[in-house]
Amino acid sequence: MSSKPPNILVYSEVEVVRLELIATLQRTLEPDRYTVYPLSAEQVRGRAWPDSTAALIVHGRLETSLAEVFADYFLNGGKLLGVCSDVAGLFDCGVVGGVTRFTKHLKDLRGEDHEVQVEVIAREDTSRTVSIIAVDELKTCGRAISTQIEFVPFEDNKQNLEIFERVLSSELGIKFRASHDEEALCYQSAFLIGSEEVKRNFLSGLSIPNKLKVSDLTLQFCTKSDFIPTASESQLPVLTDQPPQDFSSQLFHDQLKTTKIGRLTLYLPLVTSSMIIVSNATLPHGFVAIPRRQTRGTGRNRNQWLSPDGCAMFSLQLHVPLDSPLGQRLPMVQHLIALGIVLGIRNQPGYGELDVRLKWPNDVYANGRSKLGGIIVNSQLEGSRAVVNVGCGV
Repeated sequence: MSSKPPNILVYSEVEVVRLELIATLQRTLEPDRYTVYPLSAEQVRGRAWPDSTAALIVHGRLETSLAEVFADYFLNGGKLLGVCSDVAGLFDCGVVGGVTRFTKHLKDLRGEDHEVQVEVIAREDTSRTVSIIAVDELKTCGRAISTQIEFVPFEDNKQNLEIFERVLSSELGIKFRASHDEEALCYQSAFLIGSEEVKRNFLSGLSIPNKLKVSDLTLQFCTKSDFIPTASESQLPVLTDQPPQDFSSQLFHDQLKTTKIGRLTLYLPLVTSSMIIVSNATLPHGFVAIPRRQTRGTGRNRNQWLSPDGCAMFSLQLHVPLDSPLGQRLPMVQHLIALGIVLGIRNQPGYGELDVRLKWPNDVYANGRSKLGGIIVNSQLEGSRAVVNVGCGV
């Protein structure tokens, strides 16, 4: 199990280029595998990012202070691609004449010596000018690729897009979609699950009959005999009188040992983020939204959260009286939820011996180094109670 977060960072001083590179990656990378973030010069100098980066893409010329940090990242095991950027030159590894391979000694920011191997892996067909150079640190497995691809928006230059993808894939091991023609996301109807009385009380309390608007999403509650609108990113029909085919509502409710929590459930095969539902409406105490897959899951500090099929995910709303023992210790909510997740995993048959633990304050780790899940909590006060919204992904 890899402990390396799947973050791909993009650095360019030119905003339009940075945005284009990020958009291209988000459009073409294998779904649910990577998160893509911009990297600012201030963040580069802060040097908090290398340990959480699977690959770094840089564009254009770089000032010396930034180049030194990027070189240190590569020398200590990082994967680096320069787009229209002389990455090899950053390390003083320029190629002279017809030389195709040589070794060189470089020092990182701690003064430690590294031996690197420089190799020309592509030249222009006509001029024989070097177009792609690979630099390898064989002990740390760092790898830097310098390309002279002329940057044109990739949608306007399919050949450069193919080179860009091929270099990232074959030289740095980044996974892309098998085809650019893969089907678009297929949104489907959601399902409201609970006893008839619980569902009826909820629907009768909506300010707009049979409709709930939360942020950029509208939930339209309907029965199978109603007109059912087309499901989309911004509008989801919610069937109230039939169960989903891929989620056992009977098994789910049979396992509950609660009177309120989970007794009203919204099951969503596909949604941008279930957290926007509970965070943008006052819902019944214990209301839970369970997505099968999220396209824009979020973690703490608005970090992206990968949410493919097979993950255990939910968003929950709790109403906690402020004069209760828990209401007087609201920060404990996140710890109780996180502890419950860890114990829930350990109590599964055959999982009791797994080294799954809580990393303070609210992350779930295996073997002390691989993050399995996390908790996000936000709350607001409403009179004598706190409305606490909990999101969890494992």
